[in-house]
Amino acid sequence: MPAEVPVWNGTPVKKGAYQVPTSSGSGLLIATQKVRVRNESFLVEVGASLAGSERLLHRLLVTCWLGLPAVLGIVILGAGC
Repeated sequence: MPAEVPVWNGTPVKKGAYQVPTSSGSGLLIATQKVRVRNESFLVEVGASLAGSERLLHRLLVTCWLGLPAVLGIVILGAGC
């Protein structure tokens, strides 16, 4: 995947992040930090795939869609007793 990520042309003043789309459909989240060491400036970039996070959020959304009606049903039926 590193070959798919283009060199960033921005000039970060402080911490930053951006997303890069990939051919697999899931993006990469890249965090950047400008660092100064011995009077030299370096741009440090660290990236990770968003696939795991997107999968987790999708499962959470499905759980809410299925769980909320069940909880509401129990609350409504329980209040009638």
